[in-house]
Amino acid sequence: MLSQREFRKLLVGSFISQIGSHLLTLSLSAYILLQTGSPLDAALVFVLTFLPAAFVSDRVGHWIDRHLGRFFLIRNELFSVGLTLLCGICVRLHSSVIFLGVALSIRSIFLFIGRSAIQKWIKHISPNEIQASRFKLHSFNFFLSTLVSGLLATVLLSRVSMSAIIIIDAASFILGICVYALLQPLQIKTALSERLDSIEYSTRYGIGIILRSSKLRSLFFIVCVSQALFQGAYSVLVSVLPVDRLSMGLQGVGFFQLAASLGIIAGFFLVWKKPRFLLWPNRRITNFVVWIAGLCSLLLCALSPWRAGGLFFFFMMNFAYESLWLSSHAEFFKESVQEQVGLLSFTLVSWASSLMAIATLVYAFSIQELGIRFGTIVFLFFMAVVVSVVYLPNRNRELVNLSRGEAA
Repeated sequence: MLSQREFRKLLVGSFISQIGSHLLTLSLSAYILLQTGSPLDAALVFVLTFLPAAFVSDRVGHWIDRHLGRFFLIRNELFSVGLTLLCGICVRLHSSVIFLGVALSIRSIFLFIGRSAIQKWIKHISPNEIQASRFKLHSFNFFLSTLVSGLLATVLLSRVSMSAIIIIDAASFILGICVYALLQPLQIKTALSERLDSIEYSTRYGIGIILRSSKLRSLFFIVCVSQALFQGAYSVLVSVLPVDRLSMGLQGVGFFQLAASLGIIAGFFLVWKKPRFLLWPNRRITNFVVWIAGLCSLLLCALSPWRAGGLFFFFMMNFAYESLWLSSHAEFFKESVQEQVGLLSFTLVSWASSLMAIATLVYAFSIQELGIRFGTIVFLFFMAVVVSVVYLPNRNRELVNLSRGEAA
C-alpha cells in the first residue's frame, strides 16, 4: 500500500513538471522557426533537449544509483528552475542562439537526470512482477503530459509572450518539488550499497553489459532505432508542417502536438492491453507490420497537402512509434538488474538520444536544402543505412551463434 502511494506521488510530481517543460520546448521551436525561417534552427531546440545528456560524465548513472533520495530529486528540480529562467533571460534580451543553446543543453542534462532518477525509484519500490507495468504507466504519464502541453499550446502560443511560457514552466517545476517533498525517505539496502561500491561504472561498462545479453541487445536496438526514426521526424515536422507547409500558424503547432500525443496514448493502450502483442523476438511479423505502417505514415504526413491528412498520418506515425518503443523499453527496464538500472537506463537514453539528435539534424538539413519531399526521402535512406550498418551485422552474428549452439 505504501509502495502504491509513493508511486502515485512520483507520477503526479513528474506529470506536473513535464507539462511546463514540454510546453517550453514546443514554444521555443516555433518561436525560432518564425524568427529565422530555418527548420534546422528550429530542430536544434529538440536536439539540445536530448543530445547533451549523452556527453555527461560516465558516472552519472552510477551517481543516480548511489545518491538517489528525496533531496536528490528536489535539488535537481531547483537547478531546472534556474536554467529555465536563464533561457527566459536569453529570449528576453534577444541573445545569440548560441547562449540560448548552452542554457538549453545544461537544462536538458538535469531533465534526463530527473527522469532516470524517477525510473530508478520506481524500480526500487516495485515488486518484480509489476515493474514492467509501472514503467509503462510512468511512460504514459509522460506522454499524457505532452497532450496537456499540446492543449495549452493551441491556446497560449498565439496569445501570450515567451516570458509567460517561461513563468509557466518554472511554476510547474516548483509544484513538482512540492509533491516530491511528500515522498517517504528511500531506504537503500546496505548490501546493495556495498555491491555498488565494488563495481567499476562507465558508459562503456554499461554498453558492454547490454551487448553481452542477446535479449537486452535486441531491445536496445529497437528502442534506439524507433526513437531516432520517429522522434527525429516528429522533432522536425511538429513545427515545420503547421507553420511552413500547411499555413496553420503557431496554433497549428499545438494541434500537431495533440495529434502526436493522441497517437502515443493509443499506442500505450495497445501495449498495455496486449503486452505480448509486440514482444521481440516472439512477434517478428507484428513488429514488421508496425514498422511498415510507421514508415508509410511518416512519408504520407510529410507529403500530404491537406491539414486533416497531415494530422491523421502524424497521429499514425506516433502510434507506431509508441507501440514499438514502449513495449521494448518496458521489457528492457524489467530485464535490467536492480543495482544497475540507473546505469543501464542512462546508457540506453544516452545512445537513443544521440542517434535521435543525429537523425533530427539530418532530416532538418535535408528539408531545408531539398524541400520536404526530397528531404524526407533522403532521411529515410539515411535511416535505412544506419539500420543496415548497426543492426543487421549484429543480427547475423546472433543467427550464426544460434546455429552453432544447435549444432553443438
